[in-house]
Amino acid sequence: MADVELLPCSVEHELRVDAAIIRNGIDGVHEPINREALADRLDRYAHAAAAQSAEIEALRAEVERLRTDRDSWEQQASDRVADWHAEHLRAERLAEALRRYRNEVPIGHQPHMLAHEVDDLLREQESE
Repeated sequence: MADVELLPCSVEHELRVDAAIIRNGIDGVHEPINREALADRLDRYAHAAAAQSAEIEALRAEVERLRTDRDSWEQQASDRVADWHAEHLRAERLAEALRRYRNEVPIGHQPHMLAHEVDDLLREQESE
């Protein structure tokens, strides 16, 4: 867009004035006007406006793509946090089961229900 001049803020107003000048054949002080020069000026404005509109649409598309990427990244981060939390809870359950095993089982004895709980936790850990 280096070859396109940027439009001033009051382009719509200037275009309306220029169009009125072309229609009326006067320049505001009742002198004849150069219609070709005004037509060229309008063409330049139209070209600049079209180029800026295209650039605006490209920027809007880029913003939408970035929003989509951000949403995807947020979802991935959320999924990873949830996975980490689940693994953390599983590790806490294993640690607690092993603590209970260590504290509650006298040497040579193994409570039946505690053995099943440890076996289930270890099976879950191995399957994933």
